[in-house]
Amino acid sequence: PSRPVDEMTVADAAPSSQLSDDELRIEREKLEAWCTPQEFHNKVDALAAKFSLEERFNSPRLAFLHDAILLTEFALKLSGAISVRLAAESDQFPDGYVTVQGTKTLKVEVTEADHEDRRRGDEYKDGGKAKDRPTDDSEGVNVIAKELERVIQKKARKRYNPKPTLVVWLNLDKQEIEESDVVAVLENTRSKYAGSFEKIFILWRGKVR
Repeated sequence: PSRPVDEMTVADAAPSSQLSDDELRIEREKLEAWCTPQEFHNKVDALAAKFSLEERFNSPRLAFLHDAILLTEFALKLSGAISVRLAAESDQFPDGYVTVQGTKTLKVEVTEADHEDRRRGDEYKDGGKAKDRPTDDSEGVNVIAKELERVIQKKARKRYNPKPTLVVWLNLDKQEIEESDVVAVLENTRSKYAGSFEKIFILWRGKVR
């Protein structure tokens, strides 16, 4: 099954951080400099480890860190990716940039597809852990299709110009789901929103698709 976003980069988060806003701004600026995917991962990993899960999912000043975690997963797994950086704090979009060997630089918007009613920030308050979902069909292919449609449509309504590359972390899975069924859902969604994005990728089961 897919790992939750909070488990992608950091195994053990710190209990809390004492970083001031100025110190955090300096750390963010480090992520805004071009570097290799592995170097970017190392910087994101080091920064994320300074915060508890409760902070990372509830503190508005750490919203960029969530984007950076998704961006590093994409850059590490995308074939041919040679450099990556987070967008500047003043940029309205995209969330980041990835340069792929032999092609132009991708303007990357990231988002996550999960159950619409899930509030992970609440789950991690007071040292809690991510809740287990029901073992019924709550994460079947139909639900994956619905949640992908929901988050991609939300992004499409922003009418980005120029069109970005959209990367969706698909945080829904069940062991019995066939990969081919999810790929079929993705291809259908790509066709439907081809006019809104340069391309749509999903991060699922440890791969870029």
